[in-house]
Amino acid sequence: MSKKSRTLTERLVSYQVWVWSTLLAFIGAAVMFVSNLPWLDGHEAWRTTFNQLGAIFVTTGGLGVLWDIRAKRAFMDEVIQKARLSSEVDSTGLDRATMDWMDVPWSNLFSRAKRIEVFIAYGRSWRTRHWETLKEFATHDNHTLWMYFPDPEDEPTMHVLAQRYDYSVEKMKSHVRDAAQAFSRLGNGSVADVRVYYRAGDPTFTCYRFDDTYLITLYSHGREHGRVPTMLFDGKGSFGEFFKRDLEAIREQSTPVSLEELAQKEAGN
Repeated sequence: MSKKSRTLTERLVSYQVWVWSTLLAFIGAAVMFVSNLPWLDGHEAWRTTFNQLGAIFVTTGGLGVLWDIRAKRAFMDEVIQKARLSSEVDSTGLDRATMDWMDVPWSNLFSRAKRIEVFIAYGRSWRTRHWETLKEFATHDNHTLWMYFPDPEDEPTMHVLAQRYDYSVEKMKSHVRDAAQAFSRLGNGSVADVRVYYRAGDPTFTCYRFDDTYLITLYSHGREHGRVPTMLFDGKGSFGEFFKRDLEAIREQSTPVSLEELAQKEAGN
């Protein structure tokens, strides 16, 4: 329906409201006038009934006009805005948003997934919390677990991350290497497809892929650790499609790391 047609329809509806409201007000005034005629003398019950009925008609007519002038339009504007917002949110594929990354159905995500890809700075808290689940995940030969870490040998990347987390560069490198070596231990001897990648360049968000579901946590520009926005997206939505393409780009920019070499470096330390 065109804008012009909608405007015409709205005008016709408004005219109908005004006509019926005016008619009700006129009938109410007429009934109130009748209630004051002499022939109702001695019939106070009927006089009161007519008077109150007329007042109801007049009030209803007045409210109809006020509804059309102000309330209806404000109500419709609010409904339209909420409907538009709901439609926009649905199109993104957003399933959940929270300020606490632990307030996420992690067990459901792990239990349903066969392919997990994680793009993260080092994820010590996440790894510790879900390590037993990750070990169990790696016992299935049809499962895939690929981890993407910032390259600890890339000095510019380490400097940016050290500044972000308020660490020394050496401490930042140590955290990343510990994470990579932990997954090398997980991958060695497992039947799942476990891989570790390094990527030069600081991550601007953390991405967890569970099949076609993407969990995103943002970083804070402050140097303190704390709650950050965490969002769960269906891969079929517009945001999910973006993170799917972005993770593909991250994969292309990353270099696979030998699990055996990581294990040997850990043993050498």
